[in-house]
Amino acid sequence: TPWDISISKYSADGSVLEYATYLGGERNEYPHSLIVNEAEELIVFGTSQSVNYPTTPTAYNTDINGSVDIVVTKFSADGSSLIGSTYVGGASSDGLNSQNDMNSYYADEYRGEVNLDAAENILIGSCTYYLDSPTTNSAYQRLSNGAQEGVVFSLNSDLSSLLWSTYFGGIASESVYGIDLTQDGNLVISGGTTSPDLPTQDNAYQKEYQGGSVDGYVLKMSPDGSSILACTYFGTEDYDQVLASEGD
Repeated sequence: TPWDISISKYSADGSVLEYATYLGGERNEYPHSLIVNEAEELIVFGTSQSVNYPTTPTAYNTDINGSVDIVVTKFSADGSSLIGSTYVGGASSDGLNSQNDMNSYYADEYRGEVNLDAAENILIGSCTYYLDSPTTNSAYQRLSNGAQEGVVFSLNSDLSSLLWSTYFGGIASESVYGIDLTQDGNLVISGGTTSPDLPTQDNAYQKEYQGGSVDGYVLKMSPDGSSILACTYFGTEDYDQVLASEGD
């Protein structure tokens, strides 16, 4: 039986159910990350296999592109309507961490994060398994280098436009799990990698891959996704990943 995303909002003390709703189409949906803006509007990032996932008329993309697509949906404050809802993806699998080496912990397949910048544009960190994930002209990395790549992108606040989008990865595989912001608006991104050629700088904490089956990494990216400001591996000779990011 297919399953949908289920969302429930409670009062601060947990005593009142303020709203509850399903979110999905005819096949399977998975929620990955949630955030609420200052207007108490909920933004949901997840993945969908449904051709009829609910999108809005002005959405960036109203049609599914592959077997699994990233979906991003923004609810009104009372949960009664959609402000925006869109697919994002290429012709194969997007948003689903398919690499066995990176699936050691519970629900690693469905990691990734949604965040908001100062203008309430929507930021997503995730992964893709295809060569035609949408990227923009100014992207740091417009083409995929490996089997599975990290992806980082920004949508405007009503999900009608892709502001920028970039791959991040080396010659092997990557996943992006965490995305946060520094006080000056730069992005802090973390995840897992099996690539020995990430763009680390000379004074990086760990300039080289540490030799385990998977290493973690942390990087700082410009607010428009056009450049890497700093990057380091974070690992040991064993299995390592970095599952969350935190700005300053």
